[in-house]
Amino acid sequence: MSNVVRFPSPISTQCTASTMPAMDTAEHRRRAVQGFYSAERRAGVDPLTANDRADEFARKLEIVAREMGMQQ
Repeated sequence: MSNVVRFPSPISTQCTASTMPAMDTAEHRRRAVQGFYSAERRAGVDPLTANDRADEFARKLEIVAREMGMQQ
């Protein structure tokens, strides 16, 4: 008897779903923008500049989402 436990091989669609970007919904994009703003603030950026940069980041995410036909 072997001590090796065989794991089932993944189904290709499961692999694809687990490796897709998380920016597929408006909620995920909103969280990404909040994380971006928080990272800017932790890096010492003033609130107004961090907000402007986060707004631009949000605009870019929306453009990418539209181009890829993701949910709004």
